[in-house]
Amino acid sequence: MGFEFGIAEENAFNYLDEEELQRACKNIEGKALHTLDVFCAIRYHTINQDGKRKPLKFDYHILRFTFYNKDVELQISHERGTQRIPLEDLVTFLANRTNKELATRQQRQLVLKHLHTL
Repeated sequence: MGFEFGIAEENAFNYLDEEELQRACKNIEGKALHTLDVFCAIRYHTINQDGKRKPLKFDYHILRFTFYNKDVELQISHERGTQRIPLEDLVTFLANRTNKELATRQQRQLVLKHLHTL
């Protein structure tokens, strides 16, 4: 399984490579960010006996982060694909990975207060 992320810029999403990530960080540095829309592609694959990856299906999600004083609200929309991973599991995975990164930076970690699915 592999992840690809992109961030919204006007009417398009730019995939996050190192250069795009630095540009985005520079643009939001010191600014109060109200919302952030993120494209998330989850690509599934198997590895054959030769060690080569064989692509399988994929899932596309749109994540909208809304920032408040001390809280962040996350809304997720499954846009396309087989949805092999339940949205609750995806949120938990993303929160755990984010907290791992925040811990290495000695910053306050996220606390998941409420998870509501439709």
